[in-house]
Amino acid sequence: MRSKSQTVARTQFQVPRGRDTNSLPREPDILLRKWKHSAQLGSGLILLGITVLVTIRTNTLTHAPLLGWLVVASGVVEVVHAVRVRRSRGFLLHLVPGIAGLPIGLLVAIQPLDPVAWTLMFAYLLIVVGLFRIMAAVRLKFGRWMWAVLDGTASLAFGILLWATSPWASFRYLGIAVAISLILRGWSSLVFALGVRGSRISGTAVAIAQAGEKPR
Repeated sequence: MRSKSQTVARTQFQVPRGRDTNSLPREPDILLRKWKHSAQLGSGLILLGITVLVTIRTNTLTHAPLLGWLVVASGVVEVVHAVRVRRSRGFLLHLVPGIAGLPIGLLVAIQPLDPVAWTLMFAYLLIVVGLFRIMAAVRLKFGRWMWAVLDGTASLAFGILLWATSPWASFRYLGIAVAISLILRGWSSLVFALGVRGSRISGTAVAIAQAGEKPR
């Protein structure tokens, strides 16, 4: 009796008739490159989130420009990844959060603002990113999509809390909210990458085996 994973692999990687099976061994290399893109994004976002946590150990506004540049860096990382996977369904899932973070991060980094204004801008950013990731994950239902729902829910919750407590929220709480959002988004991408690496490469192996079993 075939296992469920083998059935899925057979469906995704069925060898079309008339295709030269000699080209099949190259497929794992292509899949491996795509897996590395998502893994690199996840690792980058996690490192940026940890850097934010280290940065806001003291509750001082002098670190606000650095926090802004870290948000800019996370936006650049996501936009670059979106361009890499522009032909996939996850293009907008990464492009929208990346573009949303760039202007807000730049504004905080180079323009002195009232702390309440900073808090409100980051609150709106987290709300937009959280809502979009939840809706996109539910709509697309890609591999391990529930992790994207989880990080989107966390970002949305932090955004609402920041908006509700903006007059009293400390800079440290703002940094913690941004850091956890980045770490969870990175973890979501990393888990997705591991799932792609495991299921698709094993699926290609099943397809190659099927091609070898066909009578000549």
